[in-house]
Amino acid sequence: MERRDKKGRFVKGHKISEELKEINRKTQIGRKQSKETKKKHSIISKEWHKKPENRKKYLKSQKESAFKRRKLKISKEELYDLYWVQELSIRQIAKKFRVKYNPVYQRMKIEGIPKRISKEGRKLNPPKLTDIGRKSISDSTKKRKKEDWQDPIYKEKMLINLEDARKNITEESIKKGFKSLSTNQTNQKKPLLNS
Repeated sequence: MERRDKKGRFVKGHKISEELKEINRKTQIGRKQSKETKKKHSIISKEWHKKPENRKKYLKSQKESAFKRRKLKISKEELYDLYWVQELSIRQIAKKFRVKYNPVYQRMKIEGIPKRISKEGRKLNPPKLTDIGRKSISDSTKKRKKEDWQDPIYKEKMLINLEDARKNITEESIKKGFKSLSTNQTNQKKPLLNS
């Protein structure tokens, strides 16, 4: 009997019987496809592509794969204008031209367009906090404050600071605070309309 490994393949050095060879030829296990089966498959695929809904599916899949290979066709001046004048990020430019991040970055490198400092980039495109993010931050700060207040030295310092602050509060300081608030509200500048 022929020896097989765990996956059912024949172990090297053992001959296959003629019966199994015929079965393999019929089922085409470990063999190239015959001309007849190739013809069958080609006819089936042609029929599949003739249907309009299948054709749309195929074209869509081709577009998705082509999206990864697409090259960036843009001039140096246009790229400079988008990045420095219109103040778009590299990712936004990539999205606009339907390419990935790297082609835009490489093109900027080749053309010699300087990149913004990370601080400037953060000012232009600040990170957006979600409700979940805000909640996790507030939870962590609450937890930290609770832990801090359990420390007796920290507790004493904070209580002394609170007492000093209460001593400094007078009627005059309260009036000054209200006056500064009201003046700030009246002096707010309205944005000019471009006419």
